[in-house]
Amino acid sequence: MKNFLIAVPALMLLSACTPTRMSELNNINGLQYGVGSFGAEIIESYTVTRNQTSSNNILSMCVRNSIDNHAVVLQDNANSFVGASGTYYNINKQYVVNGGANIQQQLPNGIVAQGVTYYSSMLIGYAVKYQLTVRQNNNNISYTFNNIQQAQQNTGSMNNYGFSQIFTDKWSASGATSVVKKLDEEVDKIDSCLASY
Repeated sequence: MKNFLIAVPALMLLSACTPTRMSELNNINGLQYGVGSFGAEIIESYTVTRNQTSSNNILSMCVRNSIDNHAVVLQDNANSFVGASGTYYNINKQYVVNGGANIQQQLPNGIVAQGVTYYSSMLIGYAVKYQLTVRQNNNNISYTFNNIQQAQQNTGSMNNYGFSQIFTDKWSASGATSVVKKLDEEVDKIDSCLASY
């Protein structure tokens, strides 16, 4: 009986600490989830389908003109210190990540691209990188984002460890819903270009 009285509160405490998915994510169609670092749930992929058709040439041009894949600069000043004389020595570290051509592969019915986009949350800037596969189907075009990762652009006095997976739990402050909104905006840019032809 004693063991039971100890086990029940322990299980209740553990279940209270179990990460739960942000409720906003449950209302978004096209999200696929996987298991990331430490066994936590991450966004594995995100697929959007639009009622649009296009030739491969126009699709390729619109993806090339709409998606940016420029280098991302990540910063921190974690090695800064105050010297013996009281002078502050600001040692700013910068890391350049990603960049290069946005078109990675031409497919018979689509294209594979890499891109980067940005968002801010509570005055903190984030970079989001992804791989995008755009496929033409009979009467629509599907946009599938994979390898979705984000990084805080400047971590200040903390070390900047670069890009990481997008966690879905409401406690991680991962910005998952902001990331999805930015991916939707990427689709909107391509879709708008296609609609102009």
